[in-house]
Amino acid sequence: MISRLIEFQKNQRQQIIEKLNAAQAAIEQELENLGYYPENGGRLNAKELFRRAGIGASTLKNPTHENTRASVKRWLTRTKAKGTPVGPRSAKGNDATQLERSIALLAQEFDTFKLEYERLEARCAVLETDNDSLRAENEKLRAEAMKVINIKGGPTNPQPTFANVVRTKP
Repeated sequence: MISRLIEFQKNQRQQIIEKLNAAQAAIEQELENLGYYPENGGRLNAKELFRRAGIGASTLKNPTHENTRASVKRWLTRTKAKGTPVGPRSAKGNDATQLERSIALLAQEFDTFKLEYERLEARCAVLETDNDSLRAENEKLRAEAMKVINIKGGPTNPQPTFANVVRTKP
């Protein structure tokens, strides 16, 4: 019975070590790919490693995990000593450089907007000119239509308005 318990504890310890190693490898891969730790606000500590490994924070407090606990501390110290940035801002580089890129992008977008605005203003001016000429032509045609109506109306008939003439059928 005791031998089975000892064997069970060995298997459990080995599973915990494998989970921790897998979590460490995943974290190292993220640090290499992204340049920063993307989870937990960029903070990497033992509790975060345990969370990623899917084990409880108190698991390594057991005396049987003393070597594993020391190994985790060494890994954290080694990883933090590499100077890994804690978040995406510090990993992207100098804030001034990032600000300059943003300003350049905004200036480019503004120039594009300004060109489109000027094009639309010119089109609006052309359409307003066309509208004015069409209104003038419409007034001229209405005046001519009224002259024709006045000739047909004669002195005895009351002077019809353009709206009355359009509505009545001959």
